[in-house]
Amino acid sequence: MTRGQCYTEIAHVEGAALNLTQAVANEMALEDERALVKVEAIRRIMESAPNALTGKPHSASSAEAIVEQDAVYYEHRAKQRAAVCDVILMRGKYEAARLRARFAVELAAMDGIALELD
Repeated sequence: MTRGQCYTEIAHVEGAALNLTQAVANEMALEDERALVKVEAIRRIMESAPNALTGKPHSASSAEAIVEQDAVYYEHRAKQRAAVCDVILMRGKYEAARLRARFAVELAAMDGIALELD
């Protein structure tokens, strides 16, 4: 393992950390929007067809009970699920890059190559 290869592996850790940070930020942004998207979905349901059980307009609580049926809210939740999966994948990629870098540094040390790390 050369010094350059070690530094490349360390740079991969930094890149993976950046990707993980972006994935977490995306997940958080979607979660921040969820309440507003849900309120809008409840409003749409309340303004739509009457409650099938009562024949009356939906109340906020009956609309909330079926909010997952709203296409916009459902799509937002799907984006949230995908974002959570991305975070898990990026966390795994970060850990794999970290382990590869650690292994590279240990191999270099066994070959007597000193590294200058900040």
